[in-house]
Amino acid sequence: NDALTWTIRFVGFFLMYFSIMLILQPFATAMDIVPVVGQWIGGGMGKCLFPCIAVTIALPLSTLVISVALLAYRPAISVPILVVCTGIVGYIYFRGRSVKPKEDPDSPEKPAGSPLPEQAAVAYGDDVEKPASSRALNREQTMKPESSED
Repeated sequence: NDALTWTIRFVGFFLMYFSIMLILQPFATAMDIVPVVGQWIGGGMGKCLFPCIAVTIALPLSTLVISVALLAYRPAISVPILVVCTGIVGYIYFRGRSVKPKEDPDSPEKPAGSPLPEQAAVAYGDDVEKPASSRALNREQTMKPESSED
């Protein structure tokens, strides 16, 4: 009886794993279509990343299904399993929300001390609309007569 129960549990886990893999497979196929890096990304995602994601999703879900099924037959066993699973999921959820992302130096937001847009444009040779004060200063400089030495 115990062997049949555990066999059904493992079959349920593997069915859940394979169903999640089937759901994720179109993403790996979509990555294969990208011209240059498609085979590298798609192959890696299909063979390594997506199975890890599928196990990460299938294991807690199958544990949840097993413990809910046990709730009717053995509440003394299933209630602690549900509490532990809920605690782990809650910890992961709230831990993920409380972790602040590291600042990326390539982010579009300017950190303190970054050059003004017109300074960056001059440095890179781009044409950027200058503020009115800069345009007025440039107009005054161009209106001054240049002294010519003959």
